[in-house]
Amino acid sequence: MNNEKFIRRWEKTRQKGDGRYVLTNGIAMGIGMCTGAIINRLIIHKNSFDFYRYFEYFIAGFIGGIISAIISWSKNEKRYNELINRNL
Repeated sequence: MNNEKFIRRWEKTRQKGDGRYVLTNGIAMGIGMCTGAIINRLIIHKNSFDFYRYFEYFIAGFIGGIISAIISWSKNEKRYNELINRNL
């Protein structure tokens, strides 16, 4: 992604706030891990559905997504500030 496009996208994301960014990414990662686990168990291993196991996958993905989002927020903020200061 080029710098101008990054700046435009990140400004929109920043306006929504870091809390929303972290929560959205956490939920997305949780859903992704849960979906992957369900596909793995039902299609590949042909095991029965166990709600609690998949809920654990969702929670693990959610926590991982939150940690990842916090790190990426900091990195994106640093990049954004460097690009803005360089252009001034």
